[in-house]
Order: sequence, then structure tokens, then C-alpha cells
Amino acid sequence: MYDKMVAYHNRGRGGDGGCCCCCNLLTCCCGCLFECILSCIIKILCVAAVVAAAVFAVAWFVFRRHAPQFYADSVSLTLPHNQNKSHAPIVSYLAVNVSVRNPNRGIGFYYDKVEATTTIAGQRFSTAELHPFFQRGKNTTELHLVFKDRNRTWSEEMMRRRNGGFDISLKIHVRMRVKVLVMRVKKVNSTIECDLKNVTSSSPHDFEKTRCNYQHKLDIFK
Repeated sequence: MYDKMVAYHNRGRGGDGGCCCCCNLLTCCCGCLFECILSCIIKILCVAAVVAAAVFAVAWFVFRRHAPQFYADSVSLTLPHNQNKSHAPIVSYLAVNVSVRNPNRGIGFYYDKVEATTTIAGQRFSTAELHPFFQRGKNTTELHLVFKDRNRTWSEEMMRRRNGGFDISLKIHVRMRVKVLVMRVKKVNSTIECDLKNVTSSSPHDFEKTRCNYQHKLDIFK
């Protein structure tokens, strides 16, 4: 008698063998398809997060926001001589050269309106207005402000101080738009104040370059 050969087929449990599929969707079994897709999505999200962080870091470095810097470089004051002895019109002149520095890279400014007012020893002197202009990034623009006052009779005290020096207050009112690359993103109004000390009409070259300050803190991306 031949011993009967009985073959037994042991069915493996579903969790014993684990998932043996690869991420090739053509050969992946249905049980592993969801895990494969989920793994791919997670990897894509991680790569996207790293790329976004790198782009943000580069953009922050390139487009770091800084307000334009204003400096009064030179001042020339001309007061009338013998104002009571001449029948000619009494004219006083004040010329101020202001440099505007844009320290930003990739950020430009459209100055739609620039108006400046001056006060000499507490007395309002004159007003000057400039034409609109555009300033690109990493650039310095020179502004030539000329103030003229007619038929002002200066007091004897003021005339005596002409060689001793005057304190002059210069205020520059600007209305500008901020440009980032090709986009104009914001409109800004601000006032810049320049305190010019000991300005004389006899020695204009003795003036020391002065940095101007914003009347209120300027945030170009606020």
C-alpha cells in the first residue's frame, strides 16, 4: 500500500507577509496602491516646502525693506544787502542740495509729488516743488531745491546774525508709490525733516553734511 500523500496548502494571513509591492503603479497590487500614492504625496510636499523656504529666504535677502535715506549735502543762503537803501525788489535766496539714497535691491520708488518748505530762525521762508521722478534700486538721486523770497524786510537782529549763522528747518513732503520688480504695491505719504544748523550767508562751504529724519516711522510694506 502506498502511503497516501496528502498535500496541505497553508494560507498565509494577510498581515504576515507585509506589502511586497513597489511604487510602480503598473505592477503595484491594489492593497499597496494607497500607501504608494500617500508616500509620493508626502515626498512632494516635503520637496515643495524646502523649495518655498529657499525662495522666501532669497526673496527676503533681495527685497529687504528699507526706507529711502535723505541727506542735506550743501546749503547756500543769500540775504539782501542794504535792504532799506535800495529801491530794487528785495530778494532772498536759499539753495539746498539733497541726496536721496535708495538702499533696496529690486525695489523702486515713484515720487509723484515732492514739495519742500523752509523756516529760518522760526520764520516761514519759502516753498519749492520738484517734478515727479522715478528712483530705481541701489541708486542715489540728487535734488536741487531753490527757495526764493521777495519783498521780505529782515529785522536788524536777523541781519546782524547773517554771519553768525541761522538755524534752518527744511521739511520735504513726498507722495510716492513703491515698486517691486514690475508690480506697484503701495502708496506712501511721508514728511522728511532736515535740521540745518549754523547756516551763514558768508561761508556756505562750511556746512557739514546732515542726515534727515522721517517725521513718522516709514514702513513701505505696512
